[in-house]
Amino acid sequence: MTTMMFKSGLAGLAMGLLAGCAHQVPATPNRAAIPIPTHKVPLSVGVYFSSAFENYQYSESKWGDGWNFTNLGQASAHQFRDALEENFVKVVKLKNPPSKSEAEERALDFMVAPEIQGYSFDIPFTKFQIYPATITYKINIYEGDTLSASSVVHGVGDSAGNPGFDFSENPSRSASKAVEDGINKAMNVLTDSPAVQAMALKKGK
Repeated sequence: MTTMMFKSGLAGLAMGLLAGCAHQVPATPNRAAIPIPTHKVPLSVGVYFSSAFENYQYSESKWGDGWNFTNLGQASAHQFRDALEENFVKVVKLKNPPSKSEAEERALDFMVAPEIQGYSFDIPFTKFQIYPATITYKINIYEGDTLSASSVVHGVGDSAGNPGFDFSENPSRSASKAVEDGINKAMNVLTDSPAVQAMALKKGK
């Protein structure tokens, strides 16, 4: 009876510590996580981030606690552009959605307009467990006014927890890894795209 009451008391204390707080959880992806290719693809790329992309945030409550992932869009846009610059010879950030006039004016071979379709995460009961996180990107490739290809990738940032009392550190680590993984997969989609490979082959002649 005493043991059961003690365990119940610990559980209640844990829930009480978690309740009523709103944790701000920033994503801080590392540019060093971007693989560096031997040679850049000899193409000029335009990238358009919509306001919905750049301002994307995610909030959720669990056990009476709030988790606010405050900068998923900004972190994704920064990492995406850095990755493009590592993979292509010229990268131009567009103020307007992809169009034929934008491509001609900027002398772009193609344009990409990524979307964030969703984010999911979980908070385990103990801080020693895995903190799963997934961000979903849709990669839209444009040639002038034409959407030539579109693919969906899932960035996974599951990371193991660690001891301590900072309830935003582990979710932040998972969010950052999810962005890194998703952007790396997005670059694979771009560089492996038949349309992009055909353009690169034609340009190399």
